[in-house]
Amino acid sequence: MKSRHVRMDGAHISARLDNRPVKVSNVSLTGALLLVDEPLAVESRSTLVLLRESMTVTVNIQVLRSDQESGSSRWLVAVIFLSLSDEAKKLIPRLC
Repeated sequence: MKSRHVRMDGAHISARLDNRPVKVSNVSLTGALLLVDEPLAVESRSTLVLLRESMTVTVNIQVLRSDQESGSSRWLVAVIFLSLSDEAKKLIPRLC
C-alpha cells in the first residue's frame, strides 16, 4: 500500500473545481496541486471532482496557498482534502 504522503503525477487526471476545468499537477491522499486561470482565496472551500476513464472521485477541499506561476498567467494552488470517504481513499491511488 502506498504511503499517504506519496505524491503522484496528475497530468493524466481531468478535474473540475466548482464546475470549472482545472489541471492537476500532483495529487496525494492528503491534497493536490492544481493549475488554475485565476487565484483562489486562501482558506476558501470548494468541491473538487477528479476524473480518469470510468473513475470519479469527489472531495471537499480547502485552499492552502495560491501563487502565480513565474512568467505565466496561471496560478498554482495547493489544496488539502477536508475529508475523504473510504471509497475516495481507495480510488485516489487508482486514479494515478
